[in-house]
Amino acid sequence: MPILLAAVAPIACSSSSPGGSSPASVSASTAGGSASVATSPSTWADLGLPSDATSVSSRHGDIDGDGVPDLVALHANGPLYHSSTEWTLRVVLATGETIDKTLDGTCINLSRCEFQSLYDADGVPGDEISLLVEHITTFNTVSVFKLADGQIVSSGSFQAAGGDVGYEFGFSCTQDEGQPVIVQHSFNRPHAFSGHWTQEDQVYSWKGASLVKSGSPSTTTLAAGVEFPSDLVGEHCP
Repeated sequence: MPILLAAVAPIACSSSSPGGSSPASVSASTAGGSASVATSPSTWADLGLPSDATSVSSRHGDIDGDGVPDLVALHANGPLYHSSTEWTLRVVLATGETIDKTLDGTCINLSRCEFQSLYDADGVPGDEISLLVEHITTFNTVSVFKLADGQIVSSGSFQAAGGDVGYEFGFSCTQDEGQPVIVQHSFNRPHAFSGHWTQEDQVYSWKGASLVKSGSPSTTTLAAGVEFPSDLVGEHCP
């Protein structure tokens, strides 16, 4: 049977541009009113990017789970449209600490890597980061990253959307027996323009900072004339 999805509350993200700012702070109540206790990095100047950085984009999110927005940036290390150009994911915490993750071997068939969203997927304080890292005719690949033990680590990758007739993909953040999971949805129809759609749902559970397969996939053959559920195609986190 297909996996039943639970609602997940959305998390707002913001972006900044060169020369602009989007300040964020957390205030604590005191006897005399309120006092600022922490301020997040808010402008591109806070990123301290290398001189060869190109195609820079940024977001705010609480990456380390301390309740204060941090600054997250994605940039190329050199010219775009070049197969040897690497990309870097950078997090500047509200404490001022900078943490980099080089995205080895990704984005090579894209004009650029792209932010998808920031959200808490594992139920542990702190937002995960999802990036579009690959595009082929059959699907897009979205990778999920998180901060663990002071490092940005790759938790797992999922297929989203579809480009070939007879194939569609998506993934959803939901719960299984009360635990946060990510479900990969795959839809295919053997005869591109006719026949029954088959839906396969594979659950991935959190094991520390990694997403691992949980059990075997569930497979359902949809009734004749029933289209795949389009609301499960693409990324659904949150």
